[in-house]
Amino acid sequence: KRMLDEVGYGKSLTEGLRDLMKRIPSKSVCNVILNIIEANEFGNSIEGALTNQINYLTDKRILDIKESINILKTSGISYEFRTTLVKEFHNEERVKEMKDIIKGAKKMYLQHFVSSPNCINPSLHEVSLEDAKKFKEILQDSVEFISLRGYEE
Repeated sequence: KRMLDEVGYGKSLTEGLRDLMKRIPSKSVCNVILNIIEANEFGNSIEGALTNQINYLTDKRILDIKESINILKTSGISYEFRTTLVKEFHNEERVKEMKDIIKGAKKMYLQHFVSSPNCINPSLHEVSLEDAKKFKEILQDSVEFISLRGYEE
């Protein structure tokens, strides 16, 4: 917000973004900002630069998650994986992607999402028991033990 205010007071977009980089000590955020600056300075689409950066950060985050999962699976310590099922985030395709990631895990719980007034995003919805059972069936042969948590069966 501060950066946008500064641009509104006469700074160029590039100046505002460079100042923002100084205030945010995150390599990922600074890389995103640098790509926006380059797109702006070379007349390329800022929207395209943002889309590319979002895709990059999403892929990076997934790789980081996969790495953490592999560390847990090979560590010899007791662990369990839990996923709170949210209708807007989980479908059969996404669960099939999860299957490949958790293959060989010991324990997995698919948890029931319960909306509440304190929820950050009130537009999220629970996954039905029927769909949760489908998701459990999809994941069943990838883990030694899988169970639904918080569902009335």
